[in-house]
Amino acid sequence: MNIPVIYYHSIAPVKSEKWFRNYLTLETKYFEAHLRLFKNLGYKSISLDEFYGLMISNVNVKEKFVVFTFDDGYLDNYVFAAPLLKKYGFTGTVFINTDYIDKKTNFRCSIEDYWSGKVGWDELPTLGFLNAEEIQYIDKSGILKVESHTKTHDKYVVSDKIIDFHYPGRDCLYPIVEIYPEEKPYYIGNNNFEKLLPFGTPFFERKSSVIVRKVDINPELISEITYILNPIISSTNYDKRFFFSKIERVYNNYKINNNTITAIESEQEYEKRVYEELFISKSVLENILSRKVDFLCWPHGDNNEISNKIAEQVGYKATTLGKGQIYKNQNLLRFDRFGLANVRNSLLFTNLKTRYKIGEYQKEFPWYLFSKLYHFINR
Repeated sequence: MNIPVIYYHSIAPVKSEKWFRNYLTLETKYFEAHLRLFKNLGYKSISLDEFYGLMISNVNVKEKFVVFTFDDGYLDNYVFAAPLLKKYGFTGTVFINTDYIDKKTNFRCSIEDYWSGKVGWDELPTLGFLNAEEIQYIDKSGILKVESHTKTHDKYVVSDKIIDFHYPGRDCLYPIVEIYPEEKPYYIGNNNFEKLLPFGTPFFERKSSVIVRKVDINPELISEITYILNPIISSTNYDKRFFFSKIERVYNNYKINNNTITAIESEQEYEKRVYEELFISKSVLENILSRKVDFLCWPHGDNNEISNKIAEQVGYKATTLGKGQIYKNQNLLRFDRFGLANVRNSLLFTNLKTRYKIGEYQKEFPWYLFSKLYHFINR
């Protein structure tokens, strides 16, 4: 069944300079170009419920259907994405991380309020995450139905391998929110967020929380490294190799004495934690929406046999396929997705690439032929 399932993250007029993860933002002009192309090609959007019904019935679908999805629950999904979907007669699904739900209750304005003259352009909020009232609103509107993206969306330390050091302007989300989880809904645009952790703090190898047993790094090692690097980083351009050379002797002393890791999560603790990830997210959203939540999107696209079995136990009907495999003897249905972006900051190239990706997925001539030739040449 070749129904394209598209994924996006943040949708906003411009990429915010206040957000170190603004690579997740697709500008509205390119998003609208995608919607316009799907409309002109005769596509009709369907919900995940409808998509699931077609999957289990295994029917030969002749109509042109598409499913639009959005990950993480950014505020701009309500402010910009939902009104633009509505403008073109489309609907979608937003996958929410419940730890990132804004605790404030103020109901914010959207671009529809700007179109109607109720607010000025500068009054539109652009940074942050959805709150419970906004989640209820978009779900009841039918434009953006809400489903689960797990509770934490975290990445946990899995080894004593140092992969980076805390430096101004670099991605520091997971090391900080592991210590300050209450900051999750408000970190975007918070100029003081990166200062919650001393510069020079070592960052160790991390992987998605739903597929790994996390480890604890010796806090004394972290303190010693930070003490050495903090005054250097304040007056030095970013140079990971240089920073590592300054702490290599200290780090190697801990390694030689097997003193870098103080604890490793047991298999039982890991499975209990993953169960809570999936169960709590489902429960929180069901309480907000007053309906069942049936679909799960894996954070970072990561999942394994254990996490999928737990998802089935918790009661999800289907999950995204992501980087996992289709495991044997499993009733949980899986569906794949692909992302669409802008190309060379050009509407022309963006439309051509979008048309190519749709045609490749649908195995349409000549797009599928181009795809086969491309993969043959680059194999």
